[in-house]
Amino acid sequence: MTHRLPVFIFFFVCLFAMLSRAEAGFQVCNQTNNPVGVAIGHHNLTSWSSLGWWNLRPQQCQDILVGELISRYYYLYAADYNQAGEWSGDIPMCIEYQPFEIEGVGDCATRGHEQVLFYEIDTGEEKDWTEDLTIAGRVITGSRGLP
Repeated sequence: MTHRLPVFIFFFVCLFAMLSRAEAGFQVCNQTNNPVGVAIGHHNLTSWSSLGWWNLRPQQCQDILVGELISRYYYLYAADYNQAGEWSGDIPMCIEYQPFEIEGVGDCATRGHEQVLFYEIDTGEEKDWTEDLTIAGRVITGSRGLP
């Protein structure tokens, strides 16, 4: 009977490891005291797309993409709802003010979308990634009227 305990423990350790890997993906953590909205851009092997919005409460983490990451580079845009700040960069991508999934990144205005500047994240080809949004990374911009 005492030989079964190590087998039992080994089984649960393996099960936990499998479940942890199954939850791999792209996660964003709001490390601020304000609610934020998050949009992501990425290449899904056939085309570029941008998706949003994930609304994160203060100090909340949220899975944005589930499953192993398939690209090295991802693009993020986030808006601080209370302080009119944003996390942005220099990569233009399309958004909507309501929940959206937009194929393609060019000609946003002619296709009826807004354009904002996302920042690039180099995951180094990791299979999962967590991006922390902090006050230090935010730029105060004035109100954009995002969701």
